[in-house]
Parts: sequence; structure tokens; C-alpha cells
Amino acid sequence: MRRLVILLGVAAGMVAQAAEIRFDPDPKLLGKFQIVVEGVQEKSGKVWLLNATSGQLWEIPLTLEGGILKTPVLQAVRPCDTPDPDAKAIEITSVGDTLVAATELGCGLSVTRKVGVREGKPALEVQILSQDEWKPVDALSTGRFRVLIKAPFLDRTCDPDPLPGGLVLEVGNERKCVPLQESDLTTGEFVFEFQGKLELDREKGALLYRMEWDGGGWSFPGLCQSVIFHTAWGKEHTLEENVELKLKVATLEVRVGPTAVFLPVGCRARLELLWPEEPDEVLWRVSGWGWTSGKVLELAAEESSFSLPSFPYALLAQVFARTGENWGTAQIAITVVERPSLSFVDPVSGEKLESLSADAPFKIRVENALGLMDETLKVRVGKLGLHPMPKAIELHRVEDGTYESTFLNPHDWQTKPGDFLWAELDYPAPITCAIAALLPLR
Repeated sequence: MRRLVILLGVAAGMVAQAAEIRFDPDPKLLGKFQIVVEGVQEKSGKVWLLNATSGQLWEIPLTLEGGILKTPVLQAVRPCDTPDPDAKAIEITSVGDTLVAATELGCGLSVTRKVGVREGKPALEVQILSQDEWKPVDALSTGRFRVLIKAPFLDRTCDPDPLPGGLVLEVGNERKCVPLQESDLTTGEFVFEFQGKLELDREKGALLYRMEWDGGGWSFPGLCQSVIFHTAWGKEHTLEENVELKLKVATLEVRVGPTAVFLPVGCRARLELLWPEEPDEVLWRVSGWGWTSGKVLELAAEESSFSLPSFPYALLAQVFARTGENWGTAQIAITVVERPSLSFVDPVSGEKLESLSADAPFKIRVENALGLMDETLKVRVGKLGLHPMPKAIELHRVEDGTYESTFLNPHDWQTKPGDFLWAELDYPAPITCAIAALLPLR
């Protein structure tokens, strides 16, 4: 008999231990849940649900579903929320309220949980206002923009909640932090609007991107690698990872010809904007020396402006082109070098000729033609007078900057003693250069 009493006591203990009350799932703001009672013999009952933060109490029936006692579907809502008509509203003041569920079943059971944050993953998007609609962008330009941050888990009260850490803007090593509030009482969204504009700073000779918003602004080089928009909430606010977006500043495609040039002293270079074909505005600047407009820039290296030993002398031509509100830029590297020389030379010794017998051979040499990568150059050779008989003569490169012709003979120009031969270098484009030599014949 004593053994039977002991076994009955153990069995009763097992039933008591198996009895359980729980939230399924744990309550979250605007989330739906039920209170479940398991491990009891009763087929019905009731649960008292207390909001320990506000003191509000609800008596909720339990009904049997699949062998388990359950309450109707419940939903944790604030006074500012619109409850789901298919759920019983359980009013809370904010995220973090303490809910206590208790029942007399199972010799008295209870469970306590805090209301968790709304579900939803964070997202960050930059949009532009186009035809009265906000549309996503993958680059910054001139226009009205907004940064839209969706973080439903940060919507906690019936007041516009702050964005912990604010919105951080980064360009290179510089950063700005913009404090933001929730866009409305229950949106879980944070919005930052700004006016963006790509413009030419003539004083600095650079493109700048300017952002202006209520109470602030920022400008930075328009050709920066990227602008980073990101959140900075800490783990004390949420375990969700911060979100970020990197955007470049969209600039106009600009092409020039050439992209690099060696400009001899006393010569001219023709620098040209190739694209866009029909710009609204074009401005040039060479190493900070003023501004010139037009699609073509004629650049002269005056002999009075350069002198040895300053060669080679590096310059930088910048062109800025605008179509509509969009700017773009390109650069041309200019190296000012010494003026090449053109001379008639002895075909054997290579010495420069001051005069030549009318029946003796000669060569033509160009020296100091720095920066030319051509394997050949052309010169025009003719005879002074009414019948010059000009001929195009090809010179071959013998070493860097030096070109020579093959053997030439004055008779090819039907010369006689007392005549003069002239030679003129046909300098490769985009350089225009008057380099010539004269040879008297005896």
C-alpha cells in the first residue's frame, strides 16, 4: 500500500512538471501571438493577461485545439496603431512593456515576457524626385534626392522615434552625421532630403558636388571615388547589422584629342574637345592660367616664356564641358620641350653644311624632336625661285629625337651654282611649327 502511494505521488509530480503556459510566439509589437497551456487535464479554462507596465488586465478564454488549450489570436498594439480585425488587440504603451500571463489550471501557471520590437530587416535606398515620383538611383547628379532608411524595429513608441547614431555621410576621410527622426508615428522609416548639384568651381579649377539640406550643407570634389551613406546604430539599440550604400557622382563623359602632347618652344598645339559634340558650355584652363572658352584651344609656347634649363616643362590643360546641368572634365598633359633643329648635313661626316657644291650629295637631319614616337617624319624640300619643284622627303628615326633622310642630290631639283635649296619640316599634328633651313649651292 505504501508503495502505491509513492508511485501515485511520483505520477502526480510528472503531470505537474509537464504542465506549461507559454506565449507562442513571443509577443512583438504588431506581431500576432497566442497563449498556450499544455499538460493539464481540463478541456477549457481561462488566462489572465496583465500588462505590468500599464496595469491593464484582460481575461481571455482558452479553448481546446488539437489537444492543446489556446487563446484566440492576440496582437500587441499601441494606441497609435491600427489593429488587425482578425486578432484581439492587447494594448501596450511601447516596445519593452512587460506582459504576464497566468492561469489557475495545472495548480497555477504563469509566464512573463517583454514585448519585442517589430519584425523587418533594415534597408537603405537613395532616390531622386522625377516627375513627382521618387525613383531609386545608382549615382548622384543634379536634382532633389532623399535617403530612405527602413528600420521597423526602431519604431517603438507613439512618438516619432530618433534614428540612433543618425545618418552618416562619408567622402574619403571626411564625414558628417545628420540626426534623423521617424517620418511619422508608426512608419519605422527615416527620411533625409537634400538638393544635389554638380558645379564648376572656377577659383579651384575643379568640379564640386554640393549637397544642401535644411540646416546644413556639404561640398566635396565631384570626381571623388564614392559617397557613402550608412547608419550607425549600436548593439544596445538592435542586433541588426548597419546598412550602407555607396554612390558615385555621375559626370558627363568628356573626350579630348590628344590626351598628351610634346610642344616645342615657338610652336602651337591644337587641343580639341571631341565629345560631347554639341556642349552648352566649354571652358579651358592651362595650369591655372585664366579661362578660355570654345571647343578648340590653340596653345602657343612663346619663346619669351620659356628658357633653359627649364626644359622639359610640364603643363596641364583642363577642359570642362557642360550639357544641361551635367558637367564633365578631362585633362591633357603638355610637355614643353626645346625647339627641334632642321639642317642639311654632310652624308658621310654628318657635319652641318653651310653651303654645298651643286653636284654633291647631302642628307637632311632633324634633331631634338623630343616626344615624337613616329618612325618617320616628312620634310618638304624645294628650290628657291619661280619653279621650286617641292618634293616630300621621308626621314627615318636613327635614335630618340633624331631623324635622317637617305642620300639626296641637288640635281633632283634641277639646280645650278648660285641656287638655294630650302627644307621645311612637316610637323605631325596637332603641332604647327615653322622649322626650316636654307642651303646655298656653289
